[in-house]
Amino acid sequence: MTTLAGPHDDGVRNELAEFTTACFRRDLRMLMALTTLGAVLTVVDGGPIALLLFMTSIGVALISPHASVAAIAVATPFIYHPVQLRGGQWSLLELTILISAVSVGGHLALHILRTRSAWTTLALARPFSTLAASVLLVLVGAVSLLTVADGRYLSDSVREFRWVIVEPVIAFLLFRWAFREQRTRLLIFAGFVGTAMLLAVIGIIQLLTQTGVVVADGVERATGPYRHPNNLALYLDRAAIFVLALAVTSKQHRRLFAICAAVCGFGLAATLSRGAAIAYVAGACWIVGVARIRRGWWWIGLGVALGAVVIGLIGADRLTDTGSAGSRSSRELIWSASVDMISDHPITGIGLDQFVTQYGRRYVDPAGWAERYTSHPHNLVLDVWLRLGITGLFVFAGIAAAVISVARRPVSPGRKRSIWIGATAALIAGLVHGMLDNGFFLPDLAVLTWMLIALIESTHQQSVDMSCEANG
Repeated sequence: MTTLAGPHDDGVRNELAEFTTACFRRDLRMLMALTTLGAVLTVVDGGPIALLLFMTSIGVALISPHASVAAIAVATPFIYHPVQLRGGQWSLLELTILISAVSVGGHLALHILRTRSAWTTLALARPFSTLAASVLLVLVGAVSLLTVADGRYLSDSVREFRWVIVEPVIAFLLFRWAFREQRTRLLIFAGFVGTAMLLAVIGIIQLLTQTGVVVADGVERATGPYRHPNNLALYLDRAAIFVLALAVTSKQHRRLFAICAAVCGFGLAATLSRGAAIAYVAGACWIVGVARIRRGWWWIGLGVALGAVVIGLIGADRLTDTGSAGSRSSRELIWSASVDMISDHPITGIGLDQFVTQYGRRYVDPAGWAERYTSHPHNLVLDVWLRLGITGLFVFAGIAAAVISVARRPVSPGRKRSIWIGATAALIAGLVHGMLDNGFFLPDLAVLTWMLIALIESTHQQSVDMSCEANG
């Protein structure tokens, strides 16, 4: 039976549209306030002022839990900008996750009390596969603390357990809650893409002004807010490929997405990261293959050729340098040493954040002495095995299987499909880069990975618009 919409229905629709717009504007203002407070917190040298700013941030987050989750996307790359608070030192990212968890937790508690039902909250557990995988990761990480290779550095392992496992999983749950609302998804997009563009612009300016750069193989490389250009590249390759997917598959705002993609792409190029270049091409191939972009393969081929020419002209040594004192590359030496570590610790691995203490003392090859302080094996599989043991490999395989299972479900054409393509392409780019560098075990990379997983999940769910009361 067909129901004809009357004037009353149009009025309800218009009222709902105005209501949602008002909520979004309020959340956007709260996000800007949280961003400003966070920026000031990083430059204030502790004391009562820092505590006042922190408490104010909690108040703003309680007003808008949606903005507090979006603030996580903004704070993600600023992991090396500590906040001094009550004699302790915290990263801006973990404080943002803490504030958001308090805000969203309070919102859900009030919702349960008001409706006298927990079904809406329990529905956030779906899909169960990725939730179960994230819980298993926390459990395996906790068990790994009992079998570290060197107990003198157990505190480092505990810190990394908090930074790269517990807090990112909490962020995953928060993103999962937030992505169920279309307006919140847009808010997080604004935070994520806007921050990525800011970092890209900073990198470009660094390269043009020759300030804050790192010189490697005779060429200057941008670092952004990070300490090393590879860290900037690891962040930007995911962001750049995500907005590239939106630029070539979205029907709305295509010009805006194209500008964002160009800025992020130039920022990524400013890092002169070989791994990022390979990851970007891999992500682009996924976009072209899935979206069936007309002449897409031709454009990829042209881009690879031009990129090779440019790098050959301005930094040919980046293509040929081994990074070691011998004929074998530094990556090969680190991989070989990692295999030796696994041979000595095949079941339990060496533990979280234990690589740097083991590699330089026992496993480094003389030819790779220049890289003796490296903190990870530069390969995701080896990294998982060494940090979490063989059980960790099964957990990460489970995470991959759960994500693939969710991602394979049909997605309706339109905006959701563009988001699905972008998120999956970003994960693929991160995986490819992770086979040559760090793929997960940094706070920003772990949070980004879980955010993209939550985003893929959201493309298979019905968007909802919850109430927009004063408490969120």
